[in-house]
Amino acid sequence: MSSPNIPADRPKDRGGFLSTLLCLIVVLLIMFHQSFEPGQTLFNNDGPLGVQNSAWQSMPEGFRGVWLDLLWVGYPSGSALMTITSSVHTLLSPVNVSKFQGPISLLLLGLSAWLFFSQSGFSRGVSLISSLAVTLNMNTVSHVGWGLASRAMCLAAVFLALAALARATGGRGWLRVILSGLAVGVCVMEGFDIGAIYSLYIAAWTFFLALISNQEKPVVRRVGVGALRTGIVAVFAAFLAWQAVNFLIANVIRPKAGTAQEQMQPEDRWNFTTQWSLPKVEVLRLLVPGLFGYGVHTPGDAQYWGTVGQQPGWDQHHQGFPRYSGAGEYAGLLVMLIAAWALVFSLQEKNGTFSDFERKVIWFWAVAAFLSLLFALGRHAVFYKFIYPLPYFSTIRNPLKFMHPFHLGVVTLFAYGLQGMSRRYLEGASGKARSLRQSLQQWWATATGAEKKWTIGTVLFLIVSLIVGMVYSSSERELLQYLQKTGLGEPAAGIIKFSKAQVGIYLVFLIISVAALLAIFSGYFRGRPRWALILVGLILVVDLVRADLPWVIYYDYADKYTSNIAVDRLREKPYEGRVTEVGQLRKFGGSATQKFFTSLVNIYGGNQAWMRQFEFMMQYYDGAWLQQLFPYYNIQSLDMPQEPRAPGDKTAYNSALGGNIARMWTLTNTRYIVGMADPAFLSLLNHEIDPVQRRFKIVMPFELYQDKAGASIKAQINPNGPFALIEFTGSLPRAGIYSRWEVSTNQDNTLKTLASTKFNPHESVIIDGDGPATAPGPASQVQTAEFISYAPTRIQLRANATGPSILLLNDRYDPDWKVFVDGKPDKLLRCNYVMRGVALGPGEHTVEFRYEPKFGTAFVSLTAIVLGLGLLGMVVVLERRTPAVETVKTNGSPVKPPTTGKKPKA
Repeated sequence: MSSPNIPADRPKDRGGFLSTLLCLIVVLLIMFHQSFEPGQTLFNNDGPLGVQNSAWQSMPEGFRGVWLDLLWVGYPSGSALMTITSSVHTLLSPVNVSKFQGPISLLLLGLSAWLFFSQSGFSRGVSLISSLAVTLNMNTVSHVGWGLASRAMCLAAVFLALAALARATGGRGWLRVILSGLAVGVCVMEGFDIGAIYSLYIAAWTFFLALISNQEKPVVRRVGVGALRTGIVAVFAAFLAWQAVNFLIANVIRPKAGTAQEQMQPEDRWNFTTQWSLPKVEVLRLLVPGLFGYGVHTPGDAQYWGTVGQQPGWDQHHQGFPRYSGAGEYAGLLVMLIAAWALVFSLQEKNGTFSDFERKVIWFWAVAAFLSLLFALGRHAVFYKFIYPLPYFSTIRNPLKFMHPFHLGVVTLFAYGLQGMSRRYLEGASGKARSLRQSLQQWWATATGAEKKWTIGTVLFLIVSLIVGMVYSSSERELLQYLQKTGLGEPAAGIIKFSKAQVGIYLVFLIISVAALLAIFSGYFRGRPRWALILVGLILVVDLVRADLPWVIYYDYADKYTSNIAVDRLREKPYEGRVTEVGQLRKFGGSATQKFFTSLVNIYGGNQAWMRQFEFMMQYYDGAWLQQLFPYYNIQSLDMPQEPRAPGDKTAYNSALGGNIARMWTLTNTRYIVGMADPAFLSLLNHEIDPVQRRFKIVMPFELYQDKAGASIKAQINPNGPFALIEFTGSLPRAGIYSRWEVSTNQDNTLKTLASTKFNPHESVIIDGDGPATAPGPASQVQTAEFISYAPTRIQLRANATGPSILLLNDRYDPDWKVFVDGKPDKLLRCNYVMRGVALGPGEHTVEFRYEPKFGTAFVSLTAIVLGLGLLGMVVVLERRTPAVETVKTNGSPVKPPTTGKKPKA
């Protein structure tokens, strides 16, 4: 954000960088010291250690191709993006990724923010403290604690883009604009839709920066320069992010037709898209971090009790989530106060605190933050409806994501405010030493009207906060009733106590922050800026660290990922049969599912103990097995933990087969079902799901237990245990050889045939589109092909065909899969609507399937990365050759100030 009043060329500030690096490392070591303890690792909801350890996540193999083989019948993921996150995964083991990826991402974010503030002309102390405010901002830390370290990497790229633009009005400006565009590309690669949202703000800033710079030039020229620079940023951002953009187009945008979201009614789609919105009352979380608790996963009394993520209409039907928040929004009291001070004093045209350029910068980021907050309200206000009809915005499903640019705006305002305070109250001679009381009295006697109004307003805000805090503390009965109503009855008392304590802590830090600011305003620290900034830094760090720590959750991964008897059974050649859990049927709907659960309630509805065990098994399977142990041991499941945007082919497939669960499990090679062990339950499965052939049998009854308090739940064989691993003997082999097939050129007809009771999937396979001519052949059972080797992106089979045959591999079809028969490339067939196969001649064959996504898009992104590194090196070399004379422009007129070769230490 270089200003005409900011030096275009300055001596290097190595000391500022090293001191910032040291401070960031010390603070992060305090927060994440448990990462160095053996057996301990960070909680990670979206990418737990189990997922990091799974074969499909292996790096650097992922750069050649990533195929998620553990869920449903497979998902394409192209190739690993060439990002900082992928580099960390390549360099570190899965355990070390889970331990250190979060703090590494925060360290890189802090350094990137420091570079931006330093390039913007802020003093060493202001740049350091502002980088700490960015690093410790709860919005970022909470996402890192949730397992989304890439969000911090994404924001780091934003600051790099802003740092490049900060001095784009000076020499080599166009090189910096190009570098900014490449940094935006990194942002999009790391953050996808978050990166896309950020890119809109950077585009607006690029244009605005050109408009307010070089005021001596005609407006038309400045508009043209702004448009051109914005276009360059967009082009080079797309250049570097080409790999991610093409993946989104191929796997998200194009396939969205036919998805459940596209088929919704407008009102339902609006509710679906805006489910994760910020309730208006929870804007208070910006000031009181634990007012509504922290996350739904946070242990103890700090668990979240707000309504972010609540299913619309939950109060009436109690369907879906009553709440689901994985992010915090605390900006820091001192950050908010100083950001507000910057905005108020930027409106004072003649106070001398900010230049005309700086005032416009402050207004830009204030408007950006305010609009972001309004959009984040989502369905709780009217503002999001203005952008909802625009392309892409109707697919975000998370207006809360606009809190990311909100916090970007706030910390930028904070940095400008801190710099303005330093300039107004800290610089200059200290004068005679006097007490704080004397300083306050003398300052108040000479304070301007704006300063007095600000001080009175701040004190009134403090008084109002005290009154509201006392009222809140006396409303325990109302809070208790509300929590009991929303399903938090048992822990309600502890939750209320924690929330009230957070209000008390807020009041303490508010008093301390206001007192510190008044001391600065009084001139007590004039001539001693270092001590004032140390005071501000300490208050900020202590406040933010204490508020962030509930997001930093560790667990004993050695205990959590200990295998058990049931998992041991499932991990034996897991590629030969998928697993599911009976409760997952609810996701498919259909008449058969409804009939099954109706019968289950009729049989067991009066047995509350049995129903509690059944519900517990469903929750335990989804949380502990499906999301943790299964990926850790590469166990393949038909189920998805969550899938807000199911692809169109899956939606159509499930819709066609949802009324015939046995047929779906047959076609998808679902061999094992986790359920209950009593004979009546097994009889219910055979009677309702497979009434004709009755192919379910119990292979392992087991019980769940804890070997010590606080340990993970494990399974052990118990003939009288309440749970069971049930085998479905009717599932197709993963790889089968068919001598009988038919060709279908209409996919709707294919689905109808697959669902028909007249079609026998054990005797015939359907080839979609262009394939070998139909072979009616005699009816014969499918023969199993032998696995030679298995990896997510490379599968080798041995098939012995007695005649012309089709080898069906019950894994999802994708054109990026290639097939080789006896070492020679062959045609990949789409079979049974979603599966893949190949035609074979008589005899024994070696068949190999390889996932080989096109590398062209990755090559484009790699070229852009190399170009960016080259341009960065060029800028650094050219700057080193530039004489260390600072040229300052005021209102467009060059002025050469005296140079000392030193940068103010404040």
